[in-house]
Amino acid sequence: MELKDKVVIGVLALALVLGTVGFFNAGPQGIPGLDGKDAVGAFAGPEISSPFLIVNGVETHYRYSALSSGTDTPCNLRAPIQATSTLAFASARIDTESDSAVQAGKLELYSSLTSGATTTLLAAIETVAASGVELIATTTVTTGAEINMIFSPGEYLVLDYSSATSSLGTGNRGACVAEFIVI
Repeated sequence: MELKDKVVIGVLALALVLGTVGFFNAGPQGIPGLDGKDAVGAFAGPEISSPFLIVNGVETHYRYSALSSGTDTPCNLRAPIQATSTLAFASARIDTESDSAVQAGKLELYSSLTSGATTTLLAAIETVAASGVELIATTTVTTGAEINMIFSPGEYLVLDYSSATSSLGTGNRGACVAEFIVI
């Protein structure tokens, strides 16, 4: 075996060793993250604890609140405080217990600069006295009327419940949710 053959075999052996070491020490190959580092992984389960998500540059904020009893404005959800946003969806639900009823009245969604104030009407439904049912009001426009769904930073979405006899009773419970898109 000549010197030339030994050099070729030595270079091939060195390349094989370096390639093997490099392959096993490269680590996981992820997607470049915002900070320039590789992002590897996924959500661990079906619940996300963040109040917002950014997907392809679209920032969506999610809000939820249980209803407060004994008040005419049982729910106040705050829009994102860092930027103007558009209300994509809002809904309010009142559940009644079997021995109590939601009084006939009105369920309305407003936008307002302060919590608890009813300034600009977004959606409304008339309610009938009911027991053991859910009442839902959403911002889905069905009449073709244009409604301003743009919220200033920190503005509130307010649920107003009014009836001839009282505010939301203690036997009632429920929740309201909203989805805001930052523009």
